Amino acid sequence: MGRENRLRGQGAFQSLRRRGRRWSNHLLVLLALPRGDGGNRYGFAVSRRVGKAVTRNRVKRWLREGVRNFPLEGGWDMLFIVRPPAAGGDFHIVREAMADLLRRGHFIREDQ
Repeated sequence: MGRENRLRGQGAFQSLRRRGRRWSNHLLVLLALPRGDGGNRYGFAVSRRVGKAVTRNRVKRWLREGVRNFPLEGGWDMLFIVRPPAAGGDFHIVREAMADLLRRGHFIREDQ
């Protein structure tokens, strides 16, 4: 994922937490906020409650791969917050939880 597609800085995360729209399920929370241009930026928050560093990094890799696989609408900042039960799953379970949130928020493009 390129630098232009990443949420960076404390301010971006805080503004999403304050003003973003929220969807959640048992594994993930999705916060989204519209932005001016047509591109998307993504952030992933995985706390220590999820597991040790190896587990947290694996879950972040799963989320980055999930974002790449979905045809998403442009113009959004999105923050995925991982809940501790996600560490007990595998890529397919986390990907389905991600798909659920993206469908509920109408972020998946219908033209494909």
